[in-house]
Amino acid sequence: MIYVFLGFFPFVLVAGYIIQLFAAWETPVAYVAIAYGALFVAYGLRLTFTECPRCHGLYHWHWWSNPWTRKCLNCGLPLKVVSDGN
Repeated sequence: MIYVFLGFFPFVLVAGYIIQLFAAWETPVAYVAIAYGALFVAYGLRLTFTECPRCHGLYHWHWWSNPWTRKCLNCGLPLKVVSDGN
């Protein structure tokens, strides 16, 4: 989620520059920014409503929300499991 958040300005600036090469008006740049904002909202909603496979609660939501957590806020199941290589 942090990558989508931090990628907003570089993506819109590059897309805006490319669009201005082919179009004389700036309306398409606003459409690109709105579309990227919709992507951010959709990704945030997907992240919010992810279900934990162990406890079947919401992974990033308990009575507060933390989209950057690396473990389930309900049961503590880690997001990634480190294996010993076997």
